Amino acid sequence: MKMTIRAAGAALLLLTGTAGRAAILTETPEPLLESGGLERVSAGVFYQWMERKVESESGFGMELDARTYEGVLGFDVLPWLTLYACAGGSDARFKDLGAYGDDQLSWALGFNMNIWQWVGYGEAPAWRLSFKTRGEISGYESESRSMSIDWLDYSVAFPVGYEVLFARHPESFSDIDHLELFAGPALSFLDGRYEQGGQGVDFEEKNSLGVAVGGALFITDTLFIELAGTYFDLWQVRGGIGYSFE
Repeated sequence: MKMTIRAAGAALLLLTGTAGRAAILTETPEPLLESGGLERVSAGVFYQWMERKVESESGFGMELDARTYEGVLGFDVLPWLTLYACAGGSDARFKDLGAYGDDQLSWALGFNMNIWQWVGYGEAPAWRLSFKTRGEISGYESESRSMSIDWLDYSVAFPVGYEVLFARHPESFSDIDHLELFAGPALSFLDGRYEQGGQGVDFEEKNSLGVAVGGALFITDTLFIELAGTYFDLWQVRGGIGYSFE
């Protein structure tokens, strides 16, 4: 019994002595592996309402109306490139041809690339100008008792942005961080299909060239509210709130 107690005491002394020497020599050692933080992650929730002129494969013109809501998750893979994914629900109809269907799945994958930026003069510039490219592929579905609609939207925009940096302005009268306004050309191609009465008909966009405009108000440097619109003979408007984990 005494031998067992002595052996346990010696082992404890050895362990505490080794730990003590390690702490004195190295303090807190660097980990072999380390998980990154959320500084490159952003998230938000958005609502979108759209009207779009489309035509069937036989040339019959229609107006597509849709409403979507979705959650967005973004990741900065590079300082100038953000990739994002969206998931939510959508309902749609053809105007004057039926009512909105039940909510079905909507999704999107896209990127936001900051190609060029010009910062204002001075040690604490109060504005900056930028040129960006934004691309997205999105899918929507809607189904009612009489009709089902699904389509893909391939879109790209080339907005020029102007930002007013309130937080850096020496005579700032607001606690708001900054305001960003943007506008530029946009392209969008629809590839859709609707089924009614057991028959399916393909449809596509009537006009693919449009313009994208909008703005984002950064309440802080990480929390923002955005409202944007794209015009292709008819408007597609999107608004929501987002947060960047910086």
